[in-house]
Amino acid sequence: MTMRMPLISVPEVRETIDKNTNSQWKQNQTEILRERKADYFWEVEVPRLVNSGIYSLETMLENQWVFYDEKNNLQTRNTPPQKQ
Repeated sequence: MTMRMPLISVPEVRETIDKNTNSQWKQNQTEILRERKADYFWEVEVPRLVNSGIYSLETMLENQWVFYDEKNNLQTRNTPPQKQ
């Protein structure tokens, strides 16, 4: 007996979310997923990488994970540098 799995990688997703308002998923959600991954990286992973002690200060400054504020204190970024 062979097990048949449903096809998940369908190119179009047209699932109705709310039947009252007839709203549907957007056809191409790559931008939404990319923004969600970027937000997660900057909110969770960057502070974890900075506090790990593995990376040098020069590397963290090059990757823009940390920055110096007006009082010359070292701060960790929680948002991408493009959003600030």
